[in-house]
Amino acid sequence: MPSYKYGTTTIDYDLEYCSPKSDVSISVEWINGVKVIAPKNLDADQLDDILYKKASWILKKWNEFNKIEGPPAPKEFVSGEKFPYLGRHYRLKVHKNEAVKNPHLQFKNGRFMTHIPTDLEATE
Repeated sequence: MPSYKYGTTTIDYDLEYCSPKSDVSISVEWINGVKVIAPKNLDADQLDDILYKKASWILKKWNEFNKIEGPPAPKEFVSGEKFPYLGRHYRLKVHKNEAVKNPHLQFKNGRFMTHIPTDLEATE
């Protein structure tokens, strides 16, 4: 994998040559990283000049992707778990009771409370 040094930062990229192409395409993707597609007749010095001109844009895009977090963990719906509501996070309190036939949920005193039958089974 080729790389380009911009200040103290090294930019690794995939390089692909394409014969009918007349210009250089640069893409920055979250999973695949930086990809450069260049015409076959482009020499290394010309490519370095293009990368130098686009380096700040590449780093800006790369830093934006580094801020992306993975998907949140699935909810378990257990007491103490937090749920977002109206811009804040509130805890859940689960009450199991044999007398309850149908599960229900309410928001009371700054927390979610649910009442469920004791024999309720978890489903996917």
